[in-house]
Amino acid sequence: MKFLGKYAGKRFDLSEVVYAAKLPGLYDLRMKLSLTQKILLVVAIPLAIQVTFLLFLSDNLKKLADEQILAEHDIETVMARDRLFINERQLLLLMTMYLATVEESCARKFEEACADTRVICNDLSKLWIDKQERAQGLQKLWNMSSQRDRIVISQFGHTGRRQTVGELMGQGVAGGRMMIEHNIKMTKVPFIEQYFVEDKQKKQQEDEAVQSRMQFIYSMLYFGLFAMLLASLVSGLMFSFSVSRRLKTVLANINALADGKSELVSMKGGDEISKLNAAVVSTANKIRDAEEFQAQTTAIIAEELNKPLAEVEAALQALPQVGFASLSEKGSRRLSDSLAEVKRLGSLVFELVNLDAAGRRLDVHMLDLNETVNKCLKIVEPLTRLKSISISTRRADDVTVFADADKTTQVLINLLSNAIKYSPVNSTIEVDISSSESQARVSVRDQGPGIPEKFHARIFGRFEQAENPGAERPASSGLGLQISKEIIESQGGEIGFSSKIGEGSTFWFSLPKKAPEKHAQRVDKKLSVEERGWRPTIWKKALLVVALPMIVQLVTVFALFNFLHQNSEKIAEMQKIPRVTALCDMLMASVAKGGMYALLYNADRRQADLDAARAEDESLRKNMAELEKLTAGEPITDGLTQKLLDMISAHLAFHEHLIDAPQDADLTTFIGERGTDKKESLLIDVRRPMHDMLLYQKDLIASNALASEEIRHAFSTLLFVSAIVASLVAAALGLLIAKSLTSRATRLSDRALHFSERRELPEPEPGDDELAFVEQQLYVAGKKLIELEALRAEMIGITSHELRTPLTSIIALIEVMEAGVFGELTDEGHKLLASARLETSELIVLITNLLDLEKMESGKILVTKQKINVETVFEQIKNDNLQPADNRGVILEIQNCKQELLGDSSRLSQALTALIRSIVERLPAKSSVSVECKTVRDQIVLAVGAPYGISKSGYSNKHRELAREQMAINLARQTAQQHGGDLQLTTSNRGRTIEICLPAGA
Repeated sequence: MKFLGKYAGKRFDLSEVVYAAKLPGLYDLRMKLSLTQKILLVVAIPLAIQVTFLLFLSDNLKKLADEQILAEHDIETVMARDRLFINERQLLLLMTMYLATVEESCARKFEEACADTRVICNDLSKLWIDKQERAQGLQKLWNMSSQRDRIVISQFGHTGRRQTVGELMGQGVAGGRMMIEHNIKMTKVPFIEQYFVEDKQKKQQEDEAVQSRMQFIYSMLYFGLFAMLLASLVSGLMFSFSVSRRLKTVLANINALADGKSELVSMKGGDEISKLNAAVVSTANKIRDAEEFQAQTTAIIAEELNKPLAEVEAALQALPQVGFASLSEKGSRRLSDSLAEVKRLGSLVFELVNLDAAGRRLDVHMLDLNETVNKCLKIVEPLTRLKSISISTRRADDVTVFADADKTTQVLINLLSNAIKYSPVNSTIEVDISSSESQARVSVRDQGPGIPEKFHARIFGRFEQAENPGAERPASSGLGLQISKEIIESQGGEIGFSSKIGEGSTFWFSLPKKAPEKHAQRVDKKLSVEERGWRPTIWKKALLVVALPMIVQLVTVFALFNFLHQNSEKIAEMQKIPRVTALCDMLMASVAKGGMYALLYNADRRQADLDAARAEDESLRKNMAELEKLTAGEPITDGLTQKLLDMISAHLAFHEHLIDAPQDADLTTFIGERGTDKKESLLIDVRRPMHDMLLYQKDLIASNALASEEIRHAFSTLLFVSAIVASLVAAALGLLIAKSLTSRATRLSDRALHFSERRELPEPEPGDDELAFVEQQLYVAGKKLIELEALRAEMIGITSHELRTPLTSIIALIEVMEAGVFGELTDEGHKLLASARLETSELIVLITNLLDLEKMESGKILVTKQKINVETVFEQIKNDNLQPADNRGVILEIQNCKQELLGDSSRLSQALTALIRSIVERLPAKSSVSVECKTVRDQIVLAVGAPYGISKSGYSNKHRELAREQMAINLARQTAQQHGGDLQLTTSNRGRTIEICLPAGA
């Protein structure tokens, strides 16, 4: 009950039950099997049961065959006994008829009957060949019979014809009774009859054994059918439900992946589905990491770069007024250029943040382009006044489109701003709004210098700006057109331009008037449950593995039942044969005794003889009816039976004639004169139909035995052929389905490798089952991941390329200014330059860290190991972080450490410095940060501790201020991993500690 209580109210899971039942080995084995191995196991379980059942059934069939052979042997024995007794009674009749007629035919038939006795005895001797006692008794019987027969035959030709019934009976009536008693004695020899009684009892037992065996085989067939079907069904359903359940987990993870959820369910096992799920989870983790890093990068660009740039810009703006006692013209020009560059970098930061949002999170609704144009013209009006530029507009009716208002405004402002930048003073910009049946279009035409032909193909690329000799370079990054292109195309629109040197440029975009169709390849696509169309078909395919073999088994079982029915009929026929021969024996006995008692009654009119004759005749009629019923429906037997019954009917008529005739009647009254053809003379032919009937029954034994053997052979053959066919069908179908599932699942898992290798994903193959849906969603996820990583790499590359070099130039300019090259500095000027230098240096370090982290996460090895002393690393981080810590009023406590290791001192210093800076920025004054080195087992641990710690969960979109901190953690983790170690975050009463764990002998 405790075991059941554990699972009460829970969804039944066989794998949990197996594990709970202390069978972890079986559970672990099942988890390690591949799909192909599992399907083969599904085939093997019912096959093993079927083979066991077939072996058991085959053994019982062999036992049945042995029992039937024994029964056939006993049937032949009983039949031989009946033939022997029938022959004895025929001898009595033939001897009597010879005395009445002295016909040679009677003598001849008597001799034939004697020969039949010899044949019957030979048959019995063969049946009793291994029974010496019976053989001796049979020999004794044969001696008695042959002696009697020789005496009778010796009298043939020497005995005269009897004239009356009294003479026929010989020496009076008493002699006739002696003849009857002698015949009965010959058919009931004690030592022979005992054997026949034993054989009859044995036959009854064997008949019961055969029937019991047949019943057992029927029961076993039912049980075997149930067991095989149950095993096939259970194993098939277990596999099907296992596949279905595991695929549902994959599909749930895919849906979670499509919905942007980060918490996915892992799956145990080593088959292709678990590997596919691992690929899905890995993809989700990569997308999550990419999104987090993307958000982190965006946050760093938005927050960590914007603020220092603003401070540098403020310092450069203040320098000409308060920083110099006297400023040279060259210095003023250099300051102006640097200030313009800083402003351009600020614009770049703004555009980079917008680049992350381009084409995403669209709020599409009906939008009037006339109103949008009016709004944008008001926004750029101050810019047009600065250059005395006029803007003319040409409007159209029905220009309502489906678009995102803010995004469309951003695009139009970008086009107007570019037109204003490149247009000469006192020129005109033309804005044209037009409409067609399916879309509305806005074009902006300027009178600028035009775009050189060589830039036409890449004007919408990132950082592409057309340059004309003598034209002033605008303070922009070249990202505006790329962002505009992504925004317009994400809304189902188009964007383009035309330009000639000296004639100006025209930029245009068009948007649809109808709601654009949803594109499956959109990386921001959020499919609803209803839209995620797939049909659960794989579990049905798995059921086919057992369904078709089950059909084969059912057909086999029905055929087996048919075979068993045929065999039962043969057994029934075999068991009927002894009854037929027994009836023939009883008929022959009644014919003989009935005739003899009728003769005795005619001789002396004793009532006892009449009663005996009537009793025998009644027995004849009863046995005739039973024989007729027993042999009904069989054409051959029916004919033989009818002949026999006709002959017996003649006997009955003869008996009545004898009874009704005068006492001691003349024999000619009944049988006529010698050579006549009276009806009663047919009595001497009773032997022939009886002989034919017995001969047919004997042949029937042989034919039934052969037929039963053939049925048993066909039965066994069908069983084994069925097992082979069912197994081959199940194995072939299972392997086919397994191969399909395995190849598809493996292909999907392999495609997940494209994510880490940054390769383009192939188009998904058509289909609507579970794996097709997984493939389609993996394709969408892969596209998203590739775009995210490409965007991240591009943003970092942009930041590194566009910001680091100009910032380095600004530091060089600051150094020149501090040297007094452009004029004497005031005290305020020294402070402003020091502040600008610090902020610019911080920016360069931050950008360098960001770039190195991206390289490490992309798989590039940056660490170069060599033997170093930890003291050297700590000395470096002390020099790099002491001043920033002092500026914040934070105490930096760095432990002395002489420990040596194999590592990269510059990368370790970089990681530790990034951690310290991120912590110092968040600590209040008079706080302390500790840096220490310790050895834990086989690791060297570089630990940074702070009383208020850092975020354990890391960066979250809700806390953008933690972006720099998370970047520092990621940089430290990647650095540790490239050293062969890892990063650990621990919490204690004193605060939180970050530990870079490195192998001691690395």
